[in-house]
Amino acid sequence: MEGFPEAYTFKVKGLKALEKHEGLKVAKDAEVGSLVLDLTKTALPEGIHEFYLSGEVKGKYTREGQKDAKDVTLSTYSAPVLIKVHPAPFEIVLETDASELVRGEVLSIPVKLERRFGFDGQIEVSTEFVGAGEGLETSSSMLRNDEFTLTVRSVEKMPGEKIQIKLRALGKLNGKAVETAKTLTVQLTDRG
Repeated sequence: MEGFPEAYTFKVKGLKALEKHEGLKVAKDAEVGSLVLDLTKTALPEGIHEFYLSGEVKGKYTREGQKDAKDVTLSTYSAPVLIKVHPAPFEIVLETDASELVRGEVLSIPVKLERRFGFDGQIEVSTEFVGAGEGLETSSSMLRNDEFTLTVRSVEKMPGEKIQIKLRALGKLNGKAVETAKTLTVQLTDRG
């Protein structure tokens, strides 16, 4: 920008999730810069979000009719920037978010992967148990048309009242890892 030869940075304002972003940097004597948002590192929920850019740059300014340039600090604000975050290209779908498992028996949980936006990449599913001690076994059948059955078996003396099963689906989109998760609560009961 004429009269403002210093490098400057526009900070992201108005959207809490991006407040710590490094912003848009414009090199010394350059007129353009690029703002790069890596949404794999910034948790923005799906939906439309609005923010703006704000910055200050020091330089010299000459008013019309004046001979000498004066030192000034120019504060700048961008027009609002809208960003639309789409949901992940796949999701884990469960028939229910809660199930019941009788101690010493087996629970079969149908699981489906729902693909969106034409995503046809490989998806890996893993399970993690919260609140489960020894005595819990799991297995899963093979994926068939993005559907499988998760089988949970407990020993008769399984401790605790409930366990949570966290299912994670991991895939890649444009070379970046994309993950979605779903949690299922399993209530442990005794044989009646």
